[in-house]
Amino acid sequence: MEEKSNPEVVENPTIIEVITNGPLRVLGPLEVKLADGTIVNKPGPRTTFCRCGASANKPFCDGAHKTLPPFETVASQE
Repeated sequence: MEEKSNPEVVENPTIIEVITNGPLRVLGPLEVKLADGTIVNKPGPRTTFCRCGASANKPFCDGAHKTLPPFETVASQE
């Protein structure tokens, strides 16, 4: 019997950077499963995801946030 791998198990940590008033930046190769089930391969070295809601290429960032006023405040991490 062939053993199937669990796609929910991640062996290496993924680094996600939160860019103030900008996108989420994911470092490394990844596959993105869209709402319609389509898989988009992103070979890296980074992929950016929209957080502002203005991207014409959702879920990916297209830089539209640069034309908007700041959309978040940054709290101290102390």
